[in-house]
Amino acid sequence: MMAGTVHTVTSIETARAAIQHAAPGDEIVVADGTYVDWDLEVSCRGSSEAPIVVRPESEDGVGFIGESVLEVTGSDVVLQGFRFVGCRLVRSCVLLNGSVACRLTGCTFA
Repeated sequence: MMAGTVHTVTSIETARAAIQHAAPGDEIVVADGTYVDWDLEVSCRGSSEAPIVVRPESEDGVGFIGESVLEVTGSDVVLQGFRFVGCRLVRSCVLLNGSVACRLTGCTFA
């Protein structure tokens, strides 16, 4: 995997901006904390050699609650290590909608 830019995000707005600017090999790192009602489309496009990784700042450091939804519509994206706790399922917590070669790994759903 080629090294890319690390985009650290602390809000839905900074996450959306990071997704718009992400390039193959980049990481989008969500600052540790609990996030309520995030509705985030992950539309960025990595490559098979350099996927875009979306992960928490530290292991088990990010929890999504409420009506949070991460919808992956991009390609070669890895969602890694998030916790979805007590989410009210209006839709699914994670949607793979037209995504190509994307992975969900190390996430907890409780």
